[in-house]
Amino acid sequence: MEETKKPTVEDIKKRFASYESYYDTLHRQQKEIDDYYELVFKANVPKKYPTRMPSTARDWIDVGVRHFTLDKPMSKVPLRADNDTARDQVAILETFYNFFLWKEIIKIKRAAKKHLKRGEIFLKMNMDDTYFGSEDKERLFHFPLYLTTPDPINTFASPAHNGLVPEDVIESFEITVAEAEAMCERNGWDWKTTKAPDKNVKWFSFINAHWRYFSLDNEAVLKPEIQPNLFGFCNYVHVDAGAGDDNYEGKPEYLYRSLLWPKRDMLKMEVRNLSQMDAILARYAWVKTKVTGTNPERIKTLYPDG
Repeated sequence: MEETKKPTVEDIKKRFASYESYYDTLHRQQKEIDDYYELVFKANVPKKYPTRMPSTARDWIDVGVRHFTLDKPMSKVPLRADNDTARDQVAILETFYNFFLWKEIIKIKRAAKKHLKRGEIFLKMNMDDTYFGSEDKERLFHFPLYLTTPDPINTFASPAHNGLVPEDVIESFEITVAEAEAMCERNGWDWKTTKAPDKNVKWFSFINAHWRYFSLDNEAVLKPEIQPNLFGFCNYVHVDAGAGDDNYEGKPEYLYRSLLWPKRDMLKMEVRNLSQMDAILARYAWVKTKVTGTNPERIKTLYPDG
């Protein structure tokens, strides 16, 4: 499919199927790592003993984010010339960028966590229509652009990139009907469903530098179905976490490697050791005395509460 040629819906679906195959192993690994982060992974502790689950896996991610994510990120623009005009230009640009970063600090923190946990990060630039529909005084608290941080498990980027920008990106995941209806109302899309607000529908989007396609439960929400991308570029940035490396076969699971992936066996050993220690202490540190017979005074001494 040529990027300058308008694709068909069938073209997009075929491309999605190929991307699902390409990222299948990576996404299965990311789902496995999610169990470690959520502390629900299996360490094969015998069922008759309680499993003691330390928060190590989660701490490695969260503490890492706290160490390198500031509450006030600052932009620094290099000076192009040693004169007042260049310094004024730098001051304007830095003020512009810093206001944008200030508004997006929560998104930046979420992105940093995904970066370490998933082994990759997607930053998506979106246009804020409320900015263009607001009065001048209200625009002081708005910005024409905003960030979102799609979860890599739900995001399928073209293997071909221009630097950090993929040739095209497909997103596919479930949202609630309430979220879908709010999205349609905000964008003026005509979409109806008989499902209850708490039920799920499938969101699907395709974007490249020239075209875009969106659907809910396989029903296109744009009219016509395929529309020009007003940005004129693929509005995603895709960055690996630096914990992996390029693979000679081009397999993405080697490059987009989670910080937790090589630590899985050690995390299981930690759970097993703590669980074993807990079981030993429970058995020998707090020994239960079993009394036979019917001596009421002896029972009262050992078990004053009955």
